[in-house]
Amino acid sequence: MKVIDVVQAPEGGEDKETKLLFDGPGRKLTLLTLRHGTALAEHASPDPVIIECVAGIGTLFTRGEGIPLVVGRRVVLEAGEPHGITAGHLLAIVLTRCTSVAHSPVHSHGGSQ
Repeated sequence: MKVIDVVQAPEGGEDKETKLLFDGPGRKLTLLTLRHGTALAEHASPDPVIIECVAGIGTLFTRGEGIPLVVGRRVVLEAGEPHGITAGHLLAIVLTRCTSVAHSPVHSHGGSQ
């Protein structure tokens, strides 16, 4: 088990900052902070990605539409899905990259199957 506290990004700082929060089998969590309208050009991840807005506002662009990113919103993107992001004054998101695991351990929690 790992407990991860995401501290809200401060107002000041670089226009683009990344911080690796966790890197383990099957998943990688990164805090990405964008400021002052900074944009990430359209790109795609080779793995499924979950984007969770934890501070500020911005817009995710995918499939020809703009999806507002507001605190508490999560967007799930499939592998290879093109997307871009533009921040408002401040945008902090946690990116969860769901990487493949060759031999995923099976956890038994009791009970019948």
